[in-house]
Amino acid sequence: MQQSCAAGFQAWRITCPVCGYQLSTVGQGSAANSGDGPPSLASWEEALGGERLLDDYAERGIQTWASPIDLLRLLLIRRDPKLIDPEHWIETPKVLDPVVPGFDRLVSPNGATIPPANKPILPLSLRPTLLAGVAIVERSGPKIIAEVHGRTIGAYHAHFGAIATNILGVQQPNS
Repeated sequence: MQQSCAAGFQAWRITCPVCGYQLSTVGQGSAANSGDGPPSLASWEEALGGERLLDDYAERGIQTWASPIDLLRLLLIRRDPKLIDPEHWIETPKVLDPVVPGFDRLVSPNGATIPPANKPILPLSLRPTLLAGVAIVERSGPKIIAEVHGRTIGAYHAHFGAIATNILGVQQPNS
């Protein structure tokens, strides 16, 4: 018998808030826990740390120096498409890639569509990497915001700057 829990409405969840078990996509059953699907590029502990940050913020209004929702949105903004490796073109590179190296290359060959920053809902198989990115940025502190801001261009640079200004509460210099 399939049980459902409230986690289905919490797009950042990778574990059930009731029982604590790792979530799996409907129809995958235990196959999702056996390593099928794209691997996470970051540790499960970091992913759980990101999930806790988002859960604390959404459920209890607790945040550290930045809203984890804003950090998540920043990580999904497109970055400068300059080639890192001339052999591999990435159609829509994301800011998450410099934070969790290899993210763009993980999703590109699989044909996964990564949503824009204003709709930060990823497939369950990619959430651990995104959540780990949130935890890494939060742990790194405000200086990482300027570092990754410099990797964006054009309208994406302006969008990133607007979110960063909200996070830091100060005007961001143009990079």
